[in-house]
Amino acid sequence: MSIKILTTQILDKMPEIHKWQHNFMIHLFITLALWLP
Repeated sequence: MSIKILTTQILDKMPEIHKWQHNFMIHLFITLALWLP
């Protein structure tokens, strides 16, 4: 499962999340993915 799909599924569980939070979470997940071994 790609990190993008995983992130999308997690964010889909939080429909009340704001646009900037949505973008921040995507950035955070991508950053974490890059730091994973």
